[in-house]
Amino acid sequence: MVVYYTTLSRLIGDLKKAQTQGHLERRWRIYLRPALLVIDEVGYMQLNRQEAELLFRLISERYEHGSVILTSNKYFSDWGELLSDNVLATALLDRLLVTAP
Repeated sequence: MVVYYTTLSRLIGDLKKAQTQGHLERRWRIYLRPALLVIDEVGYMQLNRQEAELLFRLISERYEHGSVILTSNKYFSDWGELLSDNVLATALLDRLLVTAP
């Protein structure tokens, strides 16, 4: 099984850089291909809207195709603040916490 480990700050920095350089679609493969993606240190940095949307898109594209482990020191009720958007946080948590039949 292929596992990829990163911190949230490294992930967001990498995706933003790829987006700026016009290589975002190519860069997605790094994070979509592994069977397991581990994102550490979720909660140590507050994301702006663009960063939160990148994280949401990544989680959404992995949904039902690969597992994700997130480590965080935040309660789920605090994720609206973390992502700067309660609706986006709810949608992201829905994809992470709902189990498939």
